[in-house]
Amino acid sequence: MGKAADTTKDNFLYNDGCRYAPHVMAFRLGEGLKVKSNDPKLHIPHGYLGERTVFNLSLPFKNTIIETTSRIRQPGMMKVVCDTHAWMLGFIHVFDHPYFAVTNEQGAFAIADLPPGNYVLKAWHEDGGTKSQEITVPEAGEIRAAFEFTRKP
Repeated sequence: MGKAADTTKDNFLYNDGCRYAPHVMAFRLGEGLKVKSNDPKLHIPHGYLGERTVFNLSLPFKNTIIETTSRIRQPGMMKVVCDTHAWMLGFIHVFDHPYFAVTNEQGAFAIADLPPGNYVLKAWHEDGGTKSQEITVPEAGEIRAAFEFTRKP
């Protein structure tokens, strides 16, 4: 559904100050993913799709970049940890369609070029889980949707 993924686009996940940046990212299946260390210490980014390892990399030096695209073969939510720093955590959602967004710092988002029709809009938050609501996209104009999340106990 929608236009094809841009197979020339590279997305970057950075090890920066012993944190993943961005903390949450999303891209299309078929786009590229490179992991880069901006830190002068060893990082071992380990990406999981469910319980399955998607990638497990060694980034021993500052400015090391490793291509992971060929390892990402299916859509879904990947959890990324660092095998050397237990507090490092990031999330990558890989979609098989172009109709998604990551919110900005204020929690706002926009999804462009969604054809008119009825859909189930889903939102995910690492502490609040997944919520969904039915929406109807009109022929012209825009719609607004709001999600309220509370932290898991």
